Amino acid sequence: MTNVIFSPARALGLALALASQSHALTPFEESFKGDTLDPSAWYQTKYANGILRQNGGKLNFVTRKTATQDDYAVVELLKSAPGYNENWQLIFELGNTTSHVYGTSCGITILNSKDRNDHLYIQFFGKGVKRNGKWIGGGLIADVVTDGKHPESATIEADPRVSSGALRIRFDRKTKLLTLWASPTTKTEGYLWLRMGSFSPAGSGGDVNANWKMDPAAGSFNIQLFGSSLGRQVASGEIWIDNFDLSAPKP
Repeated sequence: MTNVIFSPARALGLALALASQSHALTPFEESFKGDTLDPSAWYQTKYANGILRQNGGKLNFVTRKTATQDDYAVVELLKSAPGYNENWQLIFELGNTTSHVYGTSCGITILNSKDRNDHLYIQFFGKGVKRNGKWIGGGLIADVVTDGKHPESATIEADPRVSSGALRIRFDRKTKLLTLWASPTTKTEGYLWLRMGSFSPAGSGGDVNANWKMDPAAGSFNIQLFGSSLGRQVASGEIWIDNFDLSAPKP
């Protein structure tokens, strides 16, 4: 999977001035009900004709008017910034029913709060398409950026061949590992977690490693959700995120 179209670096500055943001884990749940995003919980930035908006009980990514070659939108969580020295877990559902191979995606970015040139982002491209008996596109890709650059062997991939499912990201304060799981099912169907791999922001011990030089006591992570499209029209209900749950992991 090589044609990654979303570049989180474009959105890294969206909340640098948000001094009120809590730099510790505050459990937070979001089901994206209602007509609009809660501005006290989420800060949105958008580019060209892309936008994230609530509709049908989900956070939908859509392209307004005519699609451009670079439509995207990002929302950043303001209510919580989980710490480098605490255990935390994030679960959310996502869907992509388009058949654009790698042309459309949604996902999440986990950023080093003190240096946004350090981040891990995960894109979901949906099920893909079948041509001449072979599957093309689709799946999940997690990519690491450190100091604005991709370290060697910085990618984790999974391809469950589904158009909707869930992600789980868990951080262990002792091992300093961000471990990623994907489920080909949603909460109502019952999660079936499949391990994708692990990333160490401390530089060792993970399937992918990079040293983000985070403060052992005061370091924290920011969380962003995004949608992106490369010259493709996206209607409401085709690409979505739902049932966001950030909490301390259960034993």
